Amino acid sequence: MSNNQDNLCAVTLPIRQQQDLLWIWLDAKSADVAATTALPLSPQLDASKGFVWSFFVRD
Repeated sequence: MSNNQDNLCAVTLPIRQQQDLLWIWLDAKSADVAATTALPLSPQLDASKGFVWSFFVRD
């Protein structure tokens, strides 16, 4: 009979937190990429005010 713990596994993933958003890289081997990738952050996001979305359309 096998031990139940033999069937368990856990994977840690690279993450970054910025502007109260959590960015997760789904490749466990991409820690270097996660640490150096420029995030598509918006100056319109301000956690102290909640999420702010602004846009305009021009014809």
